[in-house]
Amino acid sequence: MSDKPTIFVSAVSKELRKQREIIGKALRFLGCEPVFQDEFGTETGNIRGMLSAKIGPCQALIQLVGHSLGSVVKDARRVRDVMSYTQYEADFAEEKGKRVWYFLVADTWRLPLLAEDGSNLGPETQDETDDQRTYRRKIKGSPNLYHTVADEKDVQIAAFKMLRELDTLREKHTPWLMVDGETSPADEKALTLEGDIRLQLREVFDEYVKKVGPIRQQANPAAEEASEDDLIAQLAKRQGKDPDELRRQLNQTAVAIQQDPTEPLLKRATAAYARREYTEAEKLALEAGEESARRGPEATAKRIKALQLAGDAAREQIKYAQALNHYRAAASLTDKQRNPVEWAVAQHQIARVLGDDGKYKKAETILRRVVEIRKRSLGDEHSDVLLSRNWLGNMLRSQGKYPASEQEHRAVIAIRERVLDAEHPDILRSRNNLAGALQGQGKNAEAEKELRPVMVILQRVLGAEHPNTLAVRANLAVALQAQGKNAAAEQEYRAVLAIRQRVQGAEHPTTLQNRNNLALALQAQGKNAEAEQEHRAVLAIRERILSLDHPDIFQSSFNLALCLEAQKKLKEALAFMQRAEDGWGKGLGSEHRDSKEAKAARERIKAAMRKP
Repeated sequence: MSDKPTIFVSAVSKELRKQREIIGKALRFLGCEPVFQDEFGTETGNIRGMLSAKIGPCQALIQLVGHSLGSVVKDARRVRDVMSYTQYEADFAEEKGKRVWYFLVADTWRLPLLAEDGSNLGPETQDETDDQRTYRRKIKGSPNLYHTVADEKDVQIAAFKMLRELDTLREKHTPWLMVDGETSPADEKALTLEGDIRLQLREVFDEYVKKVGPIRQQANPAAEEASEDDLIAQLAKRQGKDPDELRRQLNQTAVAIQQDPTEPLLKRATAAYARREYTEAEKLALEAGEESARRGPEATAKRIKALQLAGDAAREQIKYAQALNHYRAAASLTDKQRNPVEWAVAQHQIARVLGDDGKYKKAETILRRVVEIRKRSLGDEHSDVLLSRNWLGNMLRSQGKYPASEQEHRAVIAIRERVLDAEHPDILRSRNNLAGALQGQGKNAEAEKELRPVMVILQRVLGAEHPNTLAVRANLAVALQAQGKNAAAEQEYRAVLAIRQRVQGAEHPTTLQNRNNLALALQAQGKNAEAEQEHRAVLAIRERILSLDHPDIFQSSFNLALCLEAQKKLKEALAFMQRAEDGWGKGLGSEHRDSKEAKAARERIKAAMRKP
């Protein structure tokens, strides 16, 4: 049983549905649970049963008194000339000895009467209008607390002014809602402003969590845990706040939501995800999915969202097989014919985690279908289409299909440059990916030429430590290394690695790739003992966090084998090279460039071992 007081919010729905929801949202922030009722049964004798079921358990009632009478009760127990359902709700609550508060809509604030679909119902009859005027005069003379509200902002403020009144209903107080001592007019104003700020902050938090997920799911692996500094800065500027202060407030809001057992499970899971508590986010999201499954087909959409969030949280923990199971469970609830856009989202997520897990060919196959469906549903220039094409380009590059990858990335860049600003992060990200495709073809000078202006822009716009800036800087180091500029490449790798270890963690896949490349730069300068130490450390971590058939493990085995070969440790070098050849041959095919290179290296090592 929740210790939150339940408050029935009464209003004529066709006039004040939106305003009633504003009160409901404020009540939730003040630690109460709002209860609504749009339609009551009209069968004789049924209304009191419905009222008992809805209002009976509530501790109090707030009524928005507008200018519309609403539907008239035919069988109220206490006979009056006229009594609407809304009026009867307050009458019933008073009869049961419950607290009743009125919010009186000002004479100057007139709202249209709208059906649930938003269509205009037109005005009530003159008799109905006159009857409601009589009721409004009665409320003005009521001893119960009432506030006059002249707009939606007034409705919000009036709800927060009731903080002390609502506290009298509590048996257990939420600490951050406690108010001690008497409330002076200045205190009341401060409380009103504080409550108003809380509501605004909740709205900002809702916008933040809506945008932070995609930021952490970028196609560029280096942006998976992209700093949200730019997003926070945008939100802070709009609110007139300091970014650091807003970040702190958003975290406090997330903590409050995550730890509140009366909040919906999916909301709590989202808050945990926003705080990067991915284990808890996954757990809560799965519970939310199970809860939705028990509610039947009408809750399918929420179940899909819950499973997808569980997948996102597992992916952030580098639990790729687990994430894939969650995404596939969500995908099984979608239908390509009924809702192709929803289907495409689910399939894109599956392809993304397959790519993470080194299943590049499978990811490519799925992404081609996703791109086709998204183009047909959304158009060639839609951001979701370009996102999937960007991922497709990366999967092609990972399979060594560099010309096809280059073609895909150039096509994406051409569209993005047509519809976005030249310095938009999506364009810069695509140019970085294009450079990777160029490097794979040995066009390293061209790649360097592509990367240097991108890095300058990112350093100026996002800062030197933003993951997107680091990704470009690391790729620039690769281009330098490929041109034989190994000392310069080593310097870049070390600078990037120091930041990534601090920001992303020592075991993040991107950090490990950076460390692998540093070892290669050391190796190219003849610093083989130091390079061997780095390769062994990277391989050990990869074996612990990745599936044993992941291509990155074979990459580490190959590089370590070359390093051992250079030090004449041929027996051990042969074992690691055999592992790389077998793994790449099985995963990428024996004709793949990496497989062929590993085979040639193995034969070379064997030949060296035969020499006296």
